[in-house]
Amino acid sequence: PIKAFTRISSEPIDIHCNIENPNVVIVLDDTLLDVVDVAEGIHDDGTIILNTCTPPAQVKAVLGVPETVTVACVDASGIALDTIKRDIPNTPIVGAFAKVTEVIDLDIFKGLLAKNLSKKFGQEMIDANFAAVDRAFQEVTVA
Repeated sequence: PIKAFTRISSEPIDIHCNIENPNVVIVLDDTLLDVVDVAEGIHDDGTIILNTCTPPAQVKAVLGVPETVTVACVDASGIALDTIKRDIPNTPIVGAFAKVTEVIDLDIFKGLLAKNLSKKFGQEMIDANFAAVDRAFQEVTVA
């Protein structure tokens, strides 16, 4: 298992260290739930977004998080396999993140995604990634 940290802010970020009390945790592989305490340090009003087919209420019970923690689930791998034809869940998980947190605008993200993907891929792959993001945005469920 690996941990990665990202800070998102409209203000300049001057701190560069691990995040001990995250507002949002994203889990791309739900088998980690048996290995890692993914809810460690999460704020009482935090959000956990998982790539899983398991209903969020069930995940919430397994994690034992406070009722005030939001748990959101989306089959990002299934969506990626269906749209992109590869198990790359990170693109669809951003669609779920956009919907659940409202931290990023979906259209702005898709514009940046198109800009980055166009350096290596054609329009067909860009459209497939857009479809993955849009589906995850629509299909994410929350408890």
